[in-house]
Amino acid sequence: MAVIDDSRIRGVALTGGVAAARDVAERAGRNFRKSTMELGGSDAFIVLEDADPDLTLKWAMWAKMNYMGQCCIAAKRFIVVESVADRFLEKFKSAMAELKPGDPMDKNTKLGPSAYTWNDVFIVVRIFTKVVLFTTSLNKVDNARKLGADEGVHSKDEAAMKKHLNRFHFILDTVGAKHDINDYLVLLWRDCNLTQVGVASEPLEVDVTNFIFGRRSFSGSLIGGLEKTQEMLDFCGEDGITSDIELIPIQQVNEAYDRLVKGDLKYRFVIEMASLKQAQ
Repeated sequence: MAVIDDSRIRGVALTGGVAAARDVAERAGRNFRKSTMELGGSDAFIVLEDADPDLTLKWAMWAKMNYMGQCCIAAKRFIVVESVADRFLEKFKSAMAELKPGDPMDKNTKLGPSAYTWNDVFIVVRIFTKVVLFTTSLNKVDNARKLGADEGVHSKDEAAMKKHLNRFHFILDTVGAKHDINDYLVLLWRDCNLTQVGVASEPLEVDVTNFIFGRRSFSGSLIGGLEKTQEMLDFCGEDGITSDIELIPIQQVNEAYDRLVKGDLKYRFVIEMASLKQAQ
């Protein structure tokens, strides 16, 4: 706000909400600055039961992606009656998937540089979340769906990784060993985040251009205290989420360590405490 007070400022323009506009306009008026306020709403695209499917899809894509979705009156949300929701969503998702982002000079590019991500497309009748598991273990790729993921990707497969460039809104990195974090940063879409919770034995080398081009962010998080831990346990209990483990006796701890070094495991090893009596 203080910048409006600078004598070099001749005008102020704002695109935003009413509350912010009120403060900016007041400050501009106090300094006798010209001001224009573009106060956008939550523009809705409404689909009724008798709508022509093909014509609706054509105008839905135009409403959302005209000027690459950066138009101030672009559709912000889609309200679809329940009876045609699945059919519309299937067609809409397929059409959006064909919009290949990339270099605007490339003839194969259907979506050039944009200032917003696609996560502002709200289908209020449904909420979809896709989870992809990245792993260096081929065993876990095959087991990804059992773990709850929609897809498993072998991170050492360059072709498989390339398919996911600029696709993710959020990546949680749990790797506790040295790895190339840049391989995952480039998988983020614009303005999206990778959060690191695994602590490697050596510092990770980061290419800052992966942040600059794409306005991506990189953050970290520790485990929570007792309150947050209890909150997590309550959540898991309510949703029936349990841990998959491999239970071993203490007598096999050396064998387990060797398997850990070789990467020959799917789940966390847990030592059966009753086996301590046998060891004694």
